[in-house]
Amino acid sequence: MKHKGYLQGKLGIFAWGRICFCLVAVMFVCFPCLAIDAPQSGSLWEKDSTRSDYVVSKTEYRDAELELIYESSEEIVLYLKGAVLSLPATKASSPLPVVRVRMVGSRAWVWVGGNPSVIGCLLLNPESFDQPLPPAGKIHLPEDGKNIRWQKCFTRPITSEEASQFLRSLRNNEDFSPVFNGRNLDGWTGALDSVRVEDGAIAWQPKKGGVIFTKREYSDFIVGLEFKLPPGGNNGLAIRYPGKGDPAYAGMCESQVLDDNYEKVRNQRIDARQAHGSAYGIAAAKRGYQRPVGEWNYQEVSVIGSTIKVELNGTVILDADLAKVTRYQDNKAHPGKNRKHGHFGLAGHNDPVMFRNITLKTLDTASSVP
Repeated sequence: MKHKGYLQGKLGIFAWGRICFCLVAVMFVCFPCLAIDAPQSGSLWEKDSTRSDYVVSKTEYRDAELELIYESSEEIVLYLKGAVLSLPATKASSPLPVVRVRMVGSRAWVWVGGNPSVIGCLLLNPESFDQPLPPAGKIHLPEDGKNIRWQKCFTRPITSEEASQFLRSLRNNEDFSPVFNGRNLDGWTGALDSVRVEDGAIAWQPKKGGVIFTKREYSDFIVGLEFKLPPGGNNGLAIRYPGKGDPAYAGMCESQVLDDNYEKVRNQRIDARQAHGSAYGIAAAKRGYQRPVGEWNYQEVSVIGSTIKVELNGTVILDADLAKVTRYQDNKAHPGKNRKHGHFGLAGHNDPVMFRNITLKTLDTASSVP
């Protein structure tokens, strides 16, 4: 005969097993809504007050990725930071494909069923084509209804390291060569005592200035690099530098590398042509596209003829023809502005700024640039 306590234990185990089974069943049924938060659920989305039949994310994103499953007989339109992105109809598909959307800065990627359809396309600001998209913004999705039925909508922010990797990957099949090997300063000259190589990066030493530059000269090129600034940090990229003198004046220009919060940190006003990405003293770049201080930023600078274009973290912040500029900061002339070739370098201004993953592609003609 079984002991009474033993029978109670068996019954308890059986009851607990049934409870667990029910909990698992409930979690299985509810998991999609709990995990992915479809647009109609309301925890991450709300009614869009600016667009009828749309919902808008409650969170603003700088960089984000979406994973979508929906049923629609016609194309659907998303708004990302105000930019317009069209996605394909899916009603004829069985099973419905997973549509993945990625946005880094002003660049967008789209995969449908695992197949790429948009790769790093630069989206324009529909309100003003000569202005970039804002640094951050909300996601607007069409509302669940008769024309579209949502099955899944997963949204996640992208880290700065991921974002830089995605932007670098756009150049994987192009002829970019490292100009800094990450180990030493072979191939560089100038004020080498002002820098050290630390953890694969060129680290400018505090209270050290001067210019370090490549031994090789370049004419038209695209350079990609990452930089990290301290609070109020100041440095610069020497473009077509002759090897001596101030790169902002003796070279084609100095592409400014400056903390966007410089004025607040240093309590010092600057001219717009001194902001980050600007051709120093010549042409002003758009501000507000840096990542927080202490994070690495990814930047590309294209130099074609007399033009310079600066793309920071996936957004073009400067696109200027310096030959057309006739007014300068403090009315100070830039005699090297029309140089057609020179060295590429880094111009230190006493702050511990760091650079890494510096690669460069030479261009034979202006038509080579994307």
